Amino acid sequence: DDFQNLDVDERAETIAWVSDVEHKFTNVNPDELTGGKPNSEAYYMWLNEHFPPQICEWQGPASGEPFQKIFVARKPREMNGDVLNPPEADCDFQSDPMTCNFTTK
Repeated sequence: DDFQNLDVDERAETIAWVSDVEHKFTNVNPDELTGGKPNSEAYYMWLNEHFPPQICEWQGPASGEPFQKIFVARKPREMNGDVLNPPEADCDFQSDPMTCNFTTK
């Protein structure tokens, strides 16, 4: 059950089909507005919870601490004042670099 760091090429050109990169998908900022609403309200961005748009590096409490399995934290998702299910990834897409909150649960 020991974790170890792996070097992974995460570029879209490496991990996606060529036709998806060139023709089908484009990235949008969840906090930018579409029709007066943040994209996170206009679209269901379920993938951010599983693959947050950032590189995560272990910041353990002390060197030598074991790696722990972590998950992107979730926050309520709202539209027009109504709480929607499921919740969305707890990320700040406007910060530079982008950040997400994580949990071990």
